[in-house]
Amino acid sequence: MPKEDHIQLNKVLKAINRILQEAGTSRSEEEIGKMALAVAEELTSSRFGFIGELTSEDRMDDMAISNPGWEACKMADPIGHRILPSGLSVYGLYGRVLSEGQGYYTNAPMSHPDSRGLPEGHPTLTAFLGVPLKESGKVIGIVAVGNRPGGYRDVDVEALELLTPSIVQAIVRFRSERALRESEEHKRLAIEIAQIGTWEYDPLTRNSFWDKRSKQFFGLPTDDARVDLKKFFSLVHPQDQTLVKKEMNDSIKNGIIDIQYRIIKADGEERTIHAIGKVYFDSEGTAIKAIGTHVDITDQKRSENALIEREEQLRLFIEHAPAALAMFDRDMRYISVSRRWRTDYNLDDRELVGLCHYEIFPNIPEYWKEAHQRGMAGEVVRNENDRFERAGGSVQWLRWEVRPWRNQSGDVAGIVIFTEDITKRKESEEALKQLNETLEERVAIRTKALQALSVELIESEEQERSRIAGILHEDLQQILVSARMQLQVVNESSPSEPLLENVEKLLEESIAISRSLSHELSPSVLQHSDLVDALQWLALQKRERFGMKVEVEVNVDHLVVETPIKTFLFRAVQELLFNVIKHAHTKSVQIVISRSDEAIAIEVIDQGLGFDTGIIDSAIVKGGLGLRSIRERAIYVGGSLSIDSSPGKGSRFTLTVPITLRTADEPAQPGIYQQNLSLSGRAEASRADGIRVLIVDDHKVVRQGLIHLMSGKPGIQVVGEAANGSEALEFTRKIPPDVVIMDISMPEMDGIEATRRIKAELPYVRVIGLSMHQDDSITQAMLKAGAETVLSKTASSSELLKAIY
Repeated sequence: MPKEDHIQLNKVLKAINRILQEAGTSRSEEEIGKMALAVAEELTSSRFGFIGELTSEDRMDDMAISNPGWEACKMADPIGHRILPSGLSVYGLYGRVLSEGQGYYTNAPMSHPDSRGLPEGHPTLTAFLGVPLKESGKVIGIVAVGNRPGGYRDVDVEALELLTPSIVQAIVRFRSERALRESEEHKRLAIEIAQIGTWEYDPLTRNSFWDKRSKQFFGLPTDDARVDLKKFFSLVHPQDQTLVKKEMNDSIKNGIIDIQYRIIKADGEERTIHAIGKVYFDSEGTAIKAIGTHVDITDQKRSENALIEREEQLRLFIEHAPAALAMFDRDMRYISVSRRWRTDYNLDDRELVGLCHYEIFPNIPEYWKEAHQRGMAGEVVRNENDRFERAGGSVQWLRWEVRPWRNQSGDVAGIVIFTEDITKRKESEEALKQLNETLEERVAIRTKALQALSVELIESEEQERSRIAGILHEDLQQILVSARMQLQVVNESSPSEPLLENVEKLLEESIAISRSLSHELSPSVLQHSDLVDALQWLALQKRERFGMKVEVEVNVDHLVVETPIKTFLFRAVQELLFNVIKHAHTKSVQIVISRSDEAIAIEVIDQGLGFDTGIIDSAIVKGGLGLRSIRERAIYVGGSLSIDSSPGKGSRFTLTVPITLRTADEPAQPGIYQQNLSLSGRAEASRADGIRVLIVDDHKVVRQGLIHLMSGKPGIQVVGEAANGSEALEFTRKIPPDVVIMDISMPEMDGIEATRRIKAELPYVRVIGLSMHQDDSITQAMLKAGAETVLSKTASSSELLKAIY
């Protein structure tokens, strides 16, 4: 070998040795790249250079750039740190080297046909040499140098080609060692995070070596890795020692260790260990080593046992529940079923666990199957009223719910179905509904009858007022006028007599009072004008007579109502104004008239003293309309009276009634008892049958005495007797009497409660209370319940007969 070649070879060998040595102490790929580039530049006497690596996208990332190029590089990361160029396009002179896969040089690079110029900041390039980096024959990158004084030669290409394998080897080895370190670290972290202990066992020497974690599991000292088998078995639970020995012997044959066993630590604590391992054999099949892991699964086993216990409790709960319950897996196979389920679905003692629900009930409706699938998807599905028609034509009503149940992982593992046969309840509800409809029909009939009664009462009262007013006008006033005229004749023919003059004045006052009383009883404006005019006349009269300012506000254009309604409203407002005059102590009141499509509303508003509205229900109405009477009559005609008042804050009375009344002339519904409540009907019934009387007393001798007292009395017919309030209520429902003679103190249901219920259902029935007690509170309670009067049992018979008549 020529001397020059020998020198060159030594230089190359030194360069290779340097790269391999320094690569072993390098801390990063970048550090290896810079070191390898410096060696390549020194070997080829170059001024600068770079090492690049091809990417999977056939672009190039720089691994190292010599100082002239690095100082000119302006690339940076997002926070401003300078970084090596990456993602570079492969073209130009180094592109030729990469594409051809062999070394190439030129000493006129700027004029070379493959030249693409230089990037901004790049040093002037006078000579170029590039050699590809190869791994297993594949080009993976390039080493390029430039500007050797005097240019490059073939010997420089050869030297760099000899050097590149060591560069590739250094990079690959660094990456492999880094990957191994990362893998070991990942393994260590995984074991640490999972809290896994490791162990090794030599079957030949019977030596066992455990890591620190395994020894901690067993409560053993951690200073020595060796574990004596005798010590190990002393910690294994006595009931599990045979199992562990068998598993160890079997592992010598099959090479696998997988066992769960209990240990008792030195402090007496019991834990559960899961050991997993593999046995390695030599070429002759002899076990030479076993390695594996320990995992403390105590908490897991406790959870599993708790889950098993809960599942057993759930199974027992379902089986013995007083409702129809069944538990299914995801395939609708029975897991548990209650006895009630078996009874309701005629399954008797048939073994159901493991059977499919759809096999037992093949004709199950599709919407039930859909509900089951919705439950499997995690939804709670329920139906409160499900009508199910069985094959025989019978109808069954069910209330049911489908609810998912979940396993330990939280996944839906099946469903629980609850059902309740509510057929009897639905039948009862239907019967109750029909009863309510019947009662509503009866109430409607009686409401119409009460409306008719109210109309007749209003008309009768008004007729009586008109009759009395006629007597005053046609008789009394005429007599008074005639007397006054005759007195005037006497005065004219006789000397002046003060006494006769005084009599004449008295006659004048009597005539005025009679005329005023006649107008009040039956004002002509009420007979011949509409409601608004009548109320305005009433306001004028109160102003003239009492000096009260009454303002009438009319919020309707035209108001035409039936005569009974007009009469009732006029008299009600008249009574309300009288109450204001008498009790409110104010000289100003407002009447507001308005209407809707179906009702008339009249408000009477004053700013007077006001009052506690609670006294209305507790007060006893002794005469006149009164507030309670107005309210009751308003209700009878289908309206209402609302009162808003409090002491010191004035009062607002709102009277609302329908514009049109329906009378009781409409025929009753077929099959429904209809009591004629008209005044004429009651009079005819009284004339034909007499007053129908029911006697209620818990003492038979008293009932018999009352019956004897009334027997033979004209116009009285005893239609029955009862020993307590319950019997009285039942009797009046079947045969409604006109009068009930009601004892107060009785067993089962007293007279007060019985009166309240009778008046609620049959308000036209009169109740006369009887009591041995002289207690005013009892009397008041009886009157409040609806009794017409309360008499003492010691009272005379004439008082009782007077009350009945």
